[in-house]
Amino acid sequence: MNVKSKKSLQIVIVAILAMTVMCTTATAADLRLSKESIPPGATYTVGDTINYELVVENTHTTCNATLDVWDDYPNGTSALLAHNVDIPPGESRTYYTSYVTTSADVPRACNLLRVEGTQCGVSAYLSLGTCNYVNPPPTPTPTPPPPDVPATSPIGLVALVGLLGIFGAGMIVRRR
Repeated sequence: MNVKSKKSLQIVIVAILAMTVMCTTATAADLRLSKESIPPGATYTVGDTINYELVVENTHTTCNATLDVWDDYPNGTSALLAHNVDIPPGESRTYYTSYVTTSADVPRACNLLRVEGTQCGVSAYLSLGTCNYVNPPPTPTPTPPPPDVPATSPIGLVALVGLLGIFGAGMIVRRR
């Protein structure tokens, strides 16, 4: 076999391998994720709880998807919602999670739905992020102190005279 025909044979083998891989690869188009806060589009304040509805759908027509479903929270922690969940073709799974906002989430809390696993025997990975606006906590309005009533004001003098009158009357009653 000469060099030219050996090179042609290598190209044909590479082309056949490429077509085989393309026909068995599960793409992101075969999985669909949706994530929504409940209620959708709400704005939150520090300390509020954001509730999420997460949906993982297998849109493939013949292959099951075996997946780990993760929820990655804004504070850097993650929750494994399902391990090795098997989703048949055309079916979906729905999960509900919640997150309590903190001051670190201002001005927005971004949360990530992530799936990892296999579909049609090939590795599958897909993620979807959503963000919600988070306002800082309201600034408390200071309560003004009660006004001082000096003894020399008209109200203060009336009160002082009244007390002296009661005290004096008490002394007179005691003497008798």
